[in-house]
Amino acid sequence: MRGIGRGEVGGSIECRIKGIGSGETGGSVGSQKKEKRLKRGIPAKIMIYGIISAVLFCVLWLLTFPVRESEKSCSPQIVVLGDSIFGQVRDDSAVSEKLSLLTGQEVFNGAMGGTCLSRIDATGRMSYTKDSLAFAAISQAISLDDFGLQQTAYIKESATEYFPEVIDTLEAIDFSHVEILLVQYGINDYHAGVSLDNPEDPYDEYTFGGALRSGLKDLRKAYPNLRIILLTSTYSWYEFSGMTCEEKDEGGGILEDYVNKELEIAEEMEVEVLDLYHDLYPHEVWEDWQIYTRDGLHPNEAGRQLLAETIAAYLGNVRK
Repeated sequence: MRGIGRGEVGGSIECRIKGIGSGETGGSVGSQKKEKRLKRGIPAKIMIYGIISAVLFCVLWLLTFPVRESEKSCSPQIVVLGDSIFGQVRDDSAVSEKLSLLTGQEVFNGAMGGTCLSRIDATGRMSYTKDSLAFAAISQAISLDDFGLQQTAYIKESATEYFPEVIDTLEAIDFSHVEILLVQYGINDYHAGVSLDNPEDPYDEYTFGGALRSGLKDLRKAYPNLRIILLTSTYSWYEFSGMTCEEKDEGGGILEDYVNKELEIAEEMEVEVLDLYHDLYPHEVWEDWQIYTRDGLHPNEAGRQLLAETIAAYLGNVRK
């Protein structure tokens, strides 16, 4: 009985031990191996998913923001930069179109209404969207051949729907082939009360004088053979206040102060300037505003013709 006991019990115990050893221990080892395989596979999956995500992001980016052609496809002989005095009307009666007819040269109207010569949001410093369309910024974009900032500008104001086309065309122009650049700004700087100058920083782009100097410096460095001609603001009347530009002061001075600063800097930097303020529009009596403007500020068709003829005569190549 003792032997049988030992045999049965021993066999039973051995079987149970073997069962425990081979079953539980084997299962545990198998689970550990499986867990290790899973852990090894996680980084690989993360990498694959990362690559797929990156590819999808690139595809979506290209679909949303197509790669712009770097090839220059436009070479007008004359380019105009400015505000609504030149930019508001863009049909066949525009100053640029009349100038083209008078000179026989291709003229691109790059003027955009409401824009300034200077940057005006001194507190935000570069965060104000419209500052990217000021002469200080546009001249820099032309000089560096980089309109990335301007391409992202989104203006919510009315009568700005043509801005994207203007920016696209400016970006496509080969300025090394442009002969003349007409720079016509000032009225919006005057309306905004922009400081005329900064005695401590002559290139402060948040002042009228500093922005003009900075822009001219950039353009001359990039295109030394480009003929730059400044066009001053024209005389203006303000019906709603009953004042003229000789009386209205928004904080930076009267309009003539801005004109004189432009004339001063033109002489200082030896840049050509055509004075459109003094003696172009008659202004002896209040009613004179009706002769060449439609609202006291923007030129009517007769005014646009006068501006075109005056510029063409200055250029000295009026077509007979």
